[in-house]
Formats: sequence, C-alpha cells, structure tokens
Amino acid sequence: MNQREFKKLVKERQKHTDATLVVKGAEYERNNDRLHNFYRAAAMNERTASQELWSMLTKHLISIKDMVDDTAKDIYPSKEQINEKIGDAQNYFHLLEGLFVEAKVNENS
Repeated sequence: MNQREFKKLVKERQKHTDATLVVKGAEYERNNDRLHNFYRAAAMNERTASQELWSMLTKHLISIKDMVDDTAKDIYPSKEQINEKIGDAQNYFHLLEGLFVEAKVNENS
C-alpha cells in the first residue's frame, strides 16, 4: 500500500468513526452525558466506568483477534466486518479517553 492509498484509508476510517460516534452518541446519551452507559454499568456492577468500558471493548478486541488469526488460514474479513470491528474499537478508545479526561477534570475541581 503506497502513501496515497494509506492516507485515503485513514481519512475514510476517520469519517466512519466520526459518523458512528454521532449516531451512537444520540442513542446512548442521557441527561446530556455521553458517557452515561459506562457510569450506569459501573454503578450496577460496583466497578469503575473505565473498567466497564474496558470489559465492553474486550468483546471487540476478541473479534479482531479472531479475524487476525483467520488470516493464517487465508481467511480475510469483509470490508463491512473491518468497518464494524475496527471502527467500534477505535470509538471505545475515544470514549475511554473521555472517561480519563473527565475523571482528571473532576479530580482537579
């Protein structure tokens, strides 16, 4: 893959990630809190919001690892599978960053 092709790939990934975060944000947000689900899950399970997010992210990472393992058998994921799994994982990392930033801001308040 040359530099131009890779740059296009990155731009497409960013566009997909941004669109998904907007759509899912509207679906999951409560009381103007984009991270609501993680705080709610944390309260239900007596864990931190970051731990809950990591648990949810792990499902996506396992799917990605399975796709990687399949390549040893010359089985490659479809574009749709790549978009879903890699996109979801990237989105969870953005959300995790949000939890970290928010915790630090609250700590300093």
